[in-house]
Formats: sequence, structure tokens, C-alpha cells
Amino acid sequence: MPSLMPGMPGAKEVYGISTIREDLKLRIPPKACDRYVLSERDTALLITGFSFEHIK
Repeated sequence: MPSLMPGMPGAKEVYGISTIREDLKLRIPPKACDRYVLSERDTALLITGFSFEHIK
């Protein structure tokens, strides 16, 4: 199980829940933007850590 302690090596960081809108836009929580120094015009690649191998 991954750690949810921001700043610790190997930790996963959780900032909130966002949904993809009908226009395919996604609101990134402000704390995540601050942490990764993202601005309105930046591009971000979002990758899931969820493994679908466990779903039957």
C-alpha cells in the first residue's frame, strides 16, 4: 500500500477529487498547482496508479 505522506520518498500525494467535464477539461486543485508550479497555460500528464488487474 503506498504512503499518502507528501514529501516522503515513494509517497503518493492526494490533493482532492476532480471530474472531467463534458468539454474534456479538468480542474486541478490549487494545492497541486502550487506543489508542481503549474499555471493556467501549462500542460500536465495525469497517470493513474490504479491497477485494473484486480478487477474481474
